[in-house]
Amino acid sequence: MTDGKSAYWPGADERVVVDEMTRDRQSKHWEECCKFVARRVYAKARNIPKDLQEEVAQEVMYRVAKHLAGFGFRCALKTWLNLLVEHCTIDVHRQLQKRGGFVSLDETLSELDGEGEICATSQGTENIAVAKEELRIAITLLLEYANAHSHPDRDKQIIQLVIFEAHNYAETALLVDCNPPVVGYVIREAKRYVRENMGYKL
Repeated sequence: MTDGKSAYWPGADERVVVDEMTRDRQSKHWEECCKFVARRVYAKARNIPKDLQEEVAQEVMYRVAKHLAGFGFRCALKTWLNLLVEHCTIDVHRQLQKRGGFVSLDETLSELDGEGEICATSQGTENIAVAKEELRIAITLLLEYANAHSHPDRDKQIIQLVIFEAHNYAETALLVDCNPPVVGYVIREAKRYVRENMGYKL
């Protein structure tokens, strides 16, 4: 489905690509961008009709054309494009829901529900992309911490209950069958591990 060229688009120097696209609407990079978007729409929106997939791709490209000049490189160009695909896909799901059509939303897309308007600009989408990437890295580091110790399953439960579900230490200790000081130790050390590796404030 893809040629070797478009598989590696936009390549290492995104600034050159974006600069050329903003200066020249006939640039070959617009075609490569279109191919990339089409692939991502196919991957993200398989459960909607083909004609609506094409609408999603067209809407994404419209937003790219409108907002590319304001792209600030706070995230990768592909990350920004992926976020646009997600937001436009959500919009189509909403339209189908209003018409009473059957829609099975992916959990990740459901979490993004309600962000469409504030993410319309390149800056808004970049901010969300950066936040999502930081959260992904933080969760990866928390899992790394848990897996590196003698009770990984218990530690994962503690992290989930305290950090993501806002349980206190006593409640968590009862749920995982340990003492509150153990919960406190796991949380302190997990946060320290994340801070040391990326400066993320939990």
